[in-house]
Amino acid sequence: MCTHSITTTGSNREGFLQALDKRCEAQVEALAQCLRAQETNPELSCEAKKQELSECSNSNFEVISLVRTRCERQLNRFNKCISQHPHDTETACRSEIDHFFSCADMIISHYNKLHPQPSTKSSTS
Repeated sequence: MCTHSITTTGSNREGFLQALDKRCEAQVEALAQCLRAQETNPELSCEAKKQELSECSNSNFEVISLVRTRCERQLNRFNKCISQHPHDTETACRSEIDHFFSCADMIISHYNKLHPQPSTKSSTS
């Protein structure tokens, strides 16, 4: 997945991205491509790609919708920083990235406790 240039380290990010990846992979990839293109063409807008990803996450995956709602402040700060620093997101937005993914991990962990995944172990009865 191409957004890893921003989000490769930390289990918080990996858990969130895996959940998002499964349902909205095409939209994540399209946004990542747009953000990379924006590095060489600052006039390029990625708002439509962000909206498509937002719509996918809201319509396809309950936990992502919960993250967007419960971590709205962190997500808004994250998005604002990325918009303000498109050429130096990794360094300039480190705090915003970390705060958002920390919040997201807390929501995902809580959700997973309330909605455990079916066991993948095979029964030998």
